[in-house]
Amino acid sequence: MPVYSPAEFLDNFKELLVPIVDSMLYEKDILGIAGCTNVGKSVFSLQLSTCIAMGVPFMNFAIVKPKRVMHVQFELKDEGFATLLNVTSKTMLEQFPVEASRFEKNCKFLSSGQRDLFTDKY
Repeated sequence: MPVYSPAEFLDNFKELLVPIVDSMLYEKDILGIAGCTNVGKSVFSLQLSTCIAMGVPFMNFAIVKPKRVMHVQFELKDEGFATLLNVTSKTMLEQFPVEASRFEKNCKFLSSGQRDLFTDKY
């Protein structure tokens, strides 16, 4: 693994980053969200996905332009995530009615497949 002085580092990595969320998330970045139980990771990620899809500010960070989003969640049961999606998206869609149509167009969700996870199969 290479080691750089500050000047060498700046000289080697001059490529401009293309922002998705200004000063927070850039194209080709990977964003991982971690935290203790019940601190709001799912709400945070869902609001971020919604804002990126709609092209509206996220926590006062500008969204440069609306983008397509694939929201992947494996934490909640699908029914629980649907409830969270309903509450969260309703608020955002009411707050930004002009941009609301972008949500359906740009945001897709990957189901965790946990609908029948604990159903007795025997």
